[in-house]
Amino acid sequence: NPETGEQFKSQTEYLQHLARQRVNQNKKLSDLIDNRLKELGRNQSWLAEQLGVSKQAVSLYVQGKSKPKGEKLDKLFGVLNINNMKLPKSLDDLLRG
Repeated sequence: NPETGEQFKSQTEYLQHLARQRVNQNKKLSDLIDNRLKELGRNQSWLAEQLGVSKQAVSLYVQGKSKPKGEKLDKLFGVLNINNMKLPKSLDDLLRG
């Protein structure tokens, strides 16, 4: 891996590494959502209504099992007032921080 200098013995090992990275990124986003909801005194049902998605979808975001993409992610940032914070250029930048 040129970015980290890590060496992988097989494609399977590399794919497992990528899967772990995705889980870590989803966890960071889920923590961010959960913390912002608490700071705003809101709940997942409120967020679902604001985003126009099901309560189940928001639950999956908070559990780190799914993440919003595209316009839904932009709307999530807006609804949770994340855009008023120092917003990184991309979700990857946010999750790296």
